[in-house]
Amino acid sequence: MLTRGDAMKEDLELAAPGEGWVCCANLPYNVGTRILLRLLPLSPKFTRLVLMFQREVANRIVAEPRTKAYGSLSIMCQAFSKPRYGFTLPPEAFHPAPKIHSSVVVFDLREQPLLGGATPEGFEHAVRAGFSQRRKTLVNSLSSLYEKEKARAVLDETVGLGHRAEELSLEEWGSLAFGLEQAGARLR
Repeated sequence: MLTRGDAMKEDLELAAPGEGWVCCANLPYNVGTRILLRLLPLSPKFTRLVLMFQREVANRIVAEPRTKAYGSLSIMCQAFSKPRYGFTLPPEAFHPAPKIHSSVVVFDLREQPLLGGATPEGFEHAVRAGFSQRRKTLVNSLSSLYEKEKARAVLDETVGLGHRAEELSLEEWGSLAFGLEQAGARLR
């Protein structure tokens, strides 16, 4: 099925009727991650996404904890899917040749996202706040969005104090996000 429109504005639920679709696309690099984040929550509408990104973005998507590339994009993608690296294309594969390498990532969407019991919004808020000040400990990063004392108490009860955002696994992020919601940690 071919739908002509702006992927940032189209109702993606209506663009593909029914369930079980596979989306294959070379996304515009300037909005690729924003389109990806719109597609990820749409399981079972889509079961798989096969998408091309700038190589550095693809590396961030599949990154593991405690690596330089691991960040909020890694966690959001891995919570909603099982992303895996496909392949890389050199600039010469395109005409005109860009100045970058491009990589394909395959996303098998999860039937239920791994959010640790948190709502999708609560999970995303916690992850974004945690990575908002990457070099600081989580208690300081989270205090940019949550009350500092509540954030400290939830950290102490869930993953422990003294961690930085890139040190937490997907499961730990779920636990932290759920804890923040359950504690009624208010967004600033």
